[in-house]
Amino acid sequence: GGIWLNGGTNAKFNYCKILYATTGINNGQDTMLLSNSSIEYNTNGYYGEHSNTFFIDTCNFMFNTQYGLLGNNSGIFNFCNVSNNGIGIANMDFGIWNNCIVKYNQTGFSDMSYTTINQCTINHNHIGLNSGVNNNTIINCSIDSNISIGLYIIGTEDSIINCEIKNNNGIGITIGGQTVMTKCVIENNDTGIQVIVLTPTIF
Repeated sequence: GGIWLNGGTNAKFNYCKILYATTGINNGQDTMLLSNSSIEYNTNGYYGEHSNTFFIDTCNFMFNTQYGLLGNNSGIFNFCNVSNNGIGIANMDFGIWNNCIVKYNQTGFSDMSYTTINQCTINHNHIGLNSGVNNNTIINCSIDSNISIGLYIIGTEDSIINCEIKNNNGIGITIGGQTVMTKCVIENNDTGIQVIVLTPTIF
């Protein structure tokens, strides 16, 4: 079941509800607009490994058993809610996330590169964010009340700017590689900062 986009046209979806499929949307084409929609109770909510430019605005990705969104390249996401999935968002390249809520997933964000996460709330996940790759920017975000780790950042040249990392039950942030962290508030975690692998820059 679900929707398979295999190139040829620019797809637009508005006010849709996609439920109970193996993959809710399988996007193999270049451009897609998805807005005001809910992708829920699928095995995988959205799969976009071969897609390039797409825009997702004010959508819910919830209760998908494996992934909320998987393999999304060059996507722009605004005001989305990614909640109660196995893994919320995974294997992203060149994505931009603005004003999104990522909560109650096993892992919120996993294995990203060249992705910007701006003004997002990442809370109540088992692991909030596992960067895994490199060159990501996390800015103006709240990473709060995750169960084991708020942020796990050990890639190359990641940046964490002006974030609040609070009330995480285990480690607020595990940091390493050539990561730069600046102007962040880190408080009331069981362990605030764990430094591993090379020497990050913190100021």
